[in-house]
Amino acid sequence: IADALKQLECVGCVKAVMNNELGLTFIIQSQAQNFVQKLAQVLDTNNGLLKTQIFELFSALCVYSPEGWSLVLDALENYKRTKGLRYRFSLPMHELRSSETDEYSACVLAFVNCVLQGCEDLKQRCRLRNEIIALGLSDLLVTMRDTAEDI
Repeated sequence: IADALKQLECVGCVKAVMNNELGLTFIIQSQAQNFVQKLAQVLDTNNGLLKTQIFELFSALCVYSPEGWSLVLDALENYKRTKGLRYRFSLPMHELRSSETDEYSACVLAFVNCVLQGCEDLKQRCRLRNEIIALGLSDLLVTMRDTAEDI
């Protein structure tokens, strides 16, 4: 429990830093320490609140700038590699399938949307969208629509 509280506190501090343009710019420009990739590794937890906060931070990076968007995609790629996953969007799709709350599902869906919206190149956006759909997003959305409560 102590580690979970420390992780929540650390991510809360990062969220406070990223709550303004100067903080977002600092996070994006300070990539010598692979900060965003380290945040992605924290997603390997059972703590739903912690994962929610990280997906929210990643969403903000995606829509803030092309550099932030690129860092998030790099972090997903690195996560895929280090965890031995087959696809870079395996983690968000797994989180959607196994989500126990509608709020968490909405957060992960918002993240997926931010990834797509943050892509400035139309052809690349279509490739990303097709990559996510190939992992079963369309079927998952139908299931979620049928079972989700209003949020």
